[in-house]
Amino acid sequence: MRFVWIIALLLLGSLQSWAEETPAEFKRRLQQHVDGVCYAHIVRQAANRADQKGIIIQFRIGSDGSLQNVSVSSGSISKELRVHIGRAFEQLPKLKSVPGWAVHGMYRVPLILGG
Repeated sequence: MRFVWIIALLLLGSLQSWAEETPAEFKRRLQQHVDGVCYAHIVRQAANRADQKGIIIQFRIGSDGSLQNVSVSSGSISKELRVHIGRAFEQLPKLKSVPGWAVHGMYRVPLILGG
């Protein structure tokens, strides 16, 4: 009987670790979530570029899945475009099922504008 309980506990522990999202998977999901900002009408209109320009956006993730403290950390863009990017981030839906280790961490995500 003890043997059955030991096997059951081992299987339960391995299933929990297998079901958790890895940091690489979370970052990939986060990048896909944020990529929508590039296609927001107001951002495309404000960028008004024929060529592609790379920028890096820095933000934190709140405990409720919202993106907070959004700022452009690299890339020279106009103040108006920065405001529009901030608004586009505010309009993004909250992230679902954020792992506990990811909350309040600082993230830097590359975005490509124009093109």
